[in-house]
Amino acid sequence: MNITNVDSELLGKTRQNMRFAYYTNMILIILYVILSIGCSDTVSDSLNYKKPDILFIYTDDQAIYSIEHIEDVMPSLFEAVINEAEEYTNYICSSPYCAPSRASLLSGKFPHNHKHYNNSKKYSDFYQIFKDKSLGILMQQAGYHTIFAGKYFNPGFPNDVSRTHIPEGWDEFLGMKGGKYLGTPWILKQEGRIINRRSPDDEHRSFIEVKYLEEKIDDFKKLNIDKPLFVYYAPFEPHHPQRGESKNKWFPEEYNAKFKKLRLSDHNNTKLDHSQHRYRLRALNHLDDNLKRLFKKFKEYGIYEGSYILFTSDNGFKLNHYGISDKRSSYEEDINLPFYIKHPNSKNKSHKNDKLIGTIDLLPTFLDLAHFEYSGCNGVSIFSSSDRKYILSEMINEGQFKDENWWALRGRDDKIVKYQSGKIEHYNIKSIPEEQLELDYKSIKDKLLILDYLITCESMCIY
Repeated sequence: MNITNVDSELLGKTRQNMRFAYYTNMILIILYVILSIGCSDTVSDSLNYKKPDILFIYTDDQAIYSIEHIEDVMPSLFEAVINEAEEYTNYICSSPYCAPSRASLLSGKFPHNHKHYNNSKKYSDFYQIFKDKSLGILMQQAGYHTIFAGKYFNPGFPNDVSRTHIPEGWDEFLGMKGGKYLGTPWILKQEGRIINRRSPDDEHRSFIEVKYLEEKIDDFKKLNIDKPLFVYYAPFEPHHPQRGESKNKWFPEEYNAKFKKLRLSDHNNTKLDHSQHRYRLRALNHLDDNLKRLFKKFKEYGIYEGSYILFTSDNGFKLNHYGISDKRSSYEEDINLPFYIKHPNSKNKSHKNDKLIGTIDLLPTFLDLAHFEYSGCNGVSIFSSSDRKYILSEMINEGQFKDENWWALRGRDDKIVKYQSGKIEHYNIKSIPEEQLELDYKSIKDKLLILDYLITCESMCIY
């Protein structure tokens, strides 16, 4: 991975500053290890701390603009989570692409450290490195009963390892294989056996997934297992449907008739894809009907009030914003995502939090809630005292795309993007659409040093 310096003369003059920044960060890292990674005092100081039940919902390609009409599009989610939650407005994905983002979630590391840069990489390569230190197994070690349903990884899962592969760490597991809503193959654990099945062409995957979660929560309660519950649900919605699905019957007619008048907000671009936006809203509306059953199950067993419920997505998506319909860019529509946390008994309800957080912080956050010590992450718990000034998002295209690799330093007010060629862009993210600023190397030289530090950082990457 070749990273070209922006201005060798400029950076050469600031070597002393770099050394100072490096050693300063080493001191900060030690302090953060002491204060944050142990996780034993960031959520509760009580010696009789009771580990909470946790529900984590991780959608696919859900951009920040999707929440504009969320009360109408996802009323069940709005009532059970969003209306009861703390909203984080600066949640930044580690990479705006499916595989590297999910790998960052499972490992707590940036793509340049977990090495699963894009969908061209083998799932088995990631699995061999992280099979004994990823999300599920760490939560089991923390004392949780773990249940997973949905999209676990990307192309290659599970056959890169074996046809009957179930990743370690999950007491109950249903993993969908491939990227379709209808007729999707899946693999699950059932009474000690590994079963491969293909869903019917008229049964959407989220219906199957939530039905499975309902059954496994029932089993967990009936067996009176003396453990807290960690449920990770990764639905496919609102990901774009396969061509055949959209031409045939992507969703039942009652969904296809909805939201006909909803449009994307003005973006100084009259060619935004409003039609695709409505497709995605209908997908989320269909998902919401299934989530309603899941929330009802939590309430039925009396675990809703005392649980943490976290809701976010793997990355965003542009619908001809800036003339592009895709992800993988450093624009806010791709990297800044919806993020909500419902605390037990709706503590911090309706509070907006501008703390800079990201994908690399999710694993430390779950382990913090579990009061479990683990020092293998690049991020820290969202509930820690850490208040970073900048966070990194990166897209490494090597092996799959010919586009340039890029690295973005995201602050609260601005963003600097560095490309592999050495090109630099500076953005004001407070404007809509975001405004590219005239480049002034003198004013941003310190930020460039911070960016260079983060894109090579291997341990705790906080600045």
